[in-house]
This record gives sequence, C-alpha cells and structure tokens, in this order.
Amino acid sequence: MQTKRPWNIFNQSIKNRLQFDPHQLKRPLSVLCIKAPTTNIQPLGTILTRFISFHYDDYNVYMVENSSPVITKTIMQELAPYLIRNKTSAGLSNSFTHLHQFNQFYQQAVKAIRLGEANSFNQYHDYIALDLLDHIRQDQSLNNYLSPQIQKLAKENSELFKTLKLFLLNHENKKQTALDLQIHRSTLDYRLNKLEQINYNAPSEYLYVFLSCLLVG
Repeated sequence: MQTKRPWNIFNQSIKNRLQFDPHQLKRPLSVLCIKAPTTNIQPLGTILTRFISFHYDDYNVYMVENSSPVITKTIMQELAPYLIRNKTSAGLSNSFTHLHQFNQFYQQAVKAIRLGEANSFNQYHDYIALDLLDHIRQDQSLNNYLSPQIQKLAKENSELFKTLKLFLLNHENKKQTALDLQIHRSTLDYRLNKLEQINYNAPSEYLYVFLSCLLVG
C-alpha cells in the first residue's frame, strides 16, 4: 500500500493559503511538529494562529515562516508551558525554499522530536550530527571500516570505552571528562593510562579512532 505523504494531501491548501509559486517560495519556511496522538489543533499562542496547521501521523503540523530568529524564539516561549503541561515535545526543521521539499523537512521536524529532549522544543539543526551517525550505522558493512581495537574495547570493557569516547568528545579535557563520568581525576588518569595502547597521535589516527568511538556506540 502506498504511504501517505502530507505534501500530497495538503498541496492545494498550502498554495491557496500562502499564495506563492509552488516551485519557488517567496520567503523561507520551516515545518513545526508537535507530538499529539489525537487531533488537537488549537491556538497555542498568538503567533501560531498565523500559520497553516493540520494533523498528520500523530503530529500537529505547522508551516512556519523562517525569515527571522525572533519568530522562532517567540514560538519557543509560547510553546514551553504547553509542552510541559501536556508532557509532549515539538520539533522544528531547517528552512526550505521549494515547496516540493516539504516532506523532507517534515521528516526533519519529526527527527528533532525523536532525537531531542522530552517535553521540550527541539530544533533539527542541533541534532543533525546524530541523525547523520544514525544514517551511517544503517550500513551493514560498517564494521569492516571501524577500528578493530575500538570494537574490541566496546565489547570487552564498556567502562574504558565510555571513558575514551567522552575524553575525545570533550577535546581531551580531563576536568570535564571526570565531571561527566562522575569520577575523581586520579581515577580518570588511571583509566587513560590503561588506554595507552590505542594510538591516536596523528591527525588521521585521531579522526579514525574518534569516528569509530561514535559509530560503535
């Protein structure tokens, strides 16, 4: 059975309401989704009443002007109490300028909800790296490219693996890594000494080890 696409359903409605060329938008737009299993399109603040809204696949969907950061900030402020009160989340896509891209950016808004924090307003651009990593992980041949040392470490010693991963994520900042792991600095030094066999001094080696840590875990 063919999958429903919100763009196909609401094409004419969108064109009628916004009155723009269907191929080239006169102003950039973004897609805003709010997790809502049942249709509940209601005024959530003064600004959202200006935009097209509809319910699709467990989400209330809004077509939002994306020409000013003030608009985004206002939406965030107006939505915050609603999201907390209803224990739900919102996701905002990147901007787009061609109407046929709507479905792609709808998916971005949904991914912002799935990858972001619960009961909050999440913007896709803050999670695009996580989305990219998830996409790469779907490659069935990925293990052939990752560092065998890192794969072995992740399998045999999750504590040391997590330590190395956080140490690299924190740009080798020991103070921040110890705080993130909630361990004493001397304990961190002990763990890092046990990781000395993993060599990542050269830039290419560092990148390889770092990517392997991100993709294994």
